[in-house]
Amino acid sequence: MLKFYREDSTDWKKAWHKLQDKWEYTDICGARIDYNIDAKLNGAYIVIGLLYGEGDVFRTMDISTRCGHDSDCNFPQCHVRQAPRHL
Repeated sequence: MLKFYREDSTDWKKAWHKLQDKWEYTDICGARIDYNIDAKLNGAYIVIGLLYGEGDVFRTMDISTRCGHDSDCNFPQCHVRQAPRHL
């Protein structure tokens, strides 16, 4: 994710597409499903939010939520990761 961010730090969707192209159908966690909800992908979605959110808690959560298939757990993790900055 850091490589994608360094290539273009302004467009999180480009990073998302690169991630999907490389990992969407690799090491799928469930049999006979049409989408990959693997924890490694969700972790990457959180990182995308943290990088492209640029310290804005709401933007970070928005991006991470919009990235994932199983996105209900992504935005709380972003908030937990950023909370110490705002205390």
